[in-house]
Amino acid sequence: FVREINEYASEMVFGYEFKAGPKTIWLLWTLDGYDHAITLSQVPSAVWDELGSSILMDGTLLTIQGLKTYYVDWGTKSG
Repeated sequence: FVREINEYASEMVFGYEFKAGPKTIWLLWTLDGYDHAITLSQVPSAVWDELGSSILMDGTLLTIQGLKTYYVDWGTKSG
């Protein structure tokens, strides 16, 4: 565990950041169970839901649907 992700709180999206070796993974969900779109700072390496299904993104726009949990793989980051 690295930190809580609260920079999307105004969009009702919350999460946690984890490091797995050199990889950075975000776990995101909505706070109210409704669909919410957020704009990420860059395009991630991959995004998938709690069932392992790949999520297609439109650039940096990610729509988190209802009660689903999303995993955002940022790939390898230095530092």
